[in-house]
Amino acid sequence: QQDHAFVWFATGGHQLRHEADSDELRAAAEESAEGLREHHNWQKSRKPESYFR
Repeated sequence: QQDHAFVWFATGGHQLRHEADSDELRAAAEESAEGLREHHNWQKSRKPESYFR
Protein backbone atom coordinates (compact mmCIF):
# COMPACT_ATOMS: atom_id res chain seq x y z
CA GLN A 1 0.00 0.00 0.00
CA GLN A 2 2.93 2.33 0.54
CA ASP A 3 3.89 1.68 -3.09
CA HIS A 4 0.45 2.85 -4.26
CA ALA A 5 0.73 6.05 -2.22
CA PHE A 6 4.16 6.77 -3.71
CA VAL A 7 2.93 6.19 -7.25
CA TRP A 8 -0.07 8.46 -6.67
CA PHE A 9 2.06 11.33 -5.39
CA ALA A 10 4.66 10.84 -8.12
CA THR A 11 2.16 10.86 -11.00
CA GLY A 12 -0.76 12.82 -9.55
CA GLY A 13 0.51 16.25 -10.55
CA HIS A 14 0.27 15.42 -14.25
CA GLN A 15 -2.80 13.21 -14.25
CA LEU A 16 -4.98 15.41 -12.05
CA ARG A 17 -5.65 17.55 -15.14
CA HIS A 18 -7.97 14.76 -16.35
CA GLU A 19 -11.28 14.56 -14.50
CA ALA A 20 -11.77 10.80 -14.84
CA ASP A 21 -8.21 10.04 -13.75
CA SER A 22 -8.59 12.53 -10.91
CA ASP A 23 -11.54 10.67 -9.42
CA GLU A 24 -9.78 7.32 -9.79
CA LEU A 25 -6.55 8.61 -8.26
CA ARG A 26 -8.40 10.28 -5.39
CA ALA A 27 -10.13 6.99 -4.56
CA ALA A 28 -6.82 5.11 -4.78
CA ALA A 29 -5.10 7.69 -2.58
CA GLU A 30 -7.82 7.52 0.06
CA GLU A 31 -7.61 3.73 0.00
CA SER A 32 -3.82 3.86 0.37
CA ALA A 33 -4.03 6.42 3.17
CA GLU A 34 -6.50 4.22 5.03
CA GLY A 35 -4.18 1.23 4.66
CA LEU A 36 -1.23 3.25 5.94
CA ARG A 37 -3.25 4.43 8.95
CA GLU A 38 -4.23 0.84 9.75
CA HIS A 39 -0.62 -0.30 9.45
CA HIS A 40 0.59 2.59 11.65
CA ASN A 41 -2.01 1.81 14.31
CA TRP A 42 -1.09 -1.89 14.14
CA GLN A 43 2.58 -1.03 14.66
CA LYS A 44 1.72 1.19 17.64
CA SER A 45 -0.41 -1.56 19.17
CA ARG A 46 2.55 -3.95 18.82
CA LYS A 47 4.93 -1.53 20.59
CA PRO A 48 3.19 -0.08 23.66
CA GLU A 49 6.56 0.95 25.15
CA SER A 50 6.94 3.53 22.36
CA TYR A 51 4.24 5.67 24.03
CA PHE A 52 6.61 6.41 26.91
CA ARG A 53 9.62 7.55 24.87
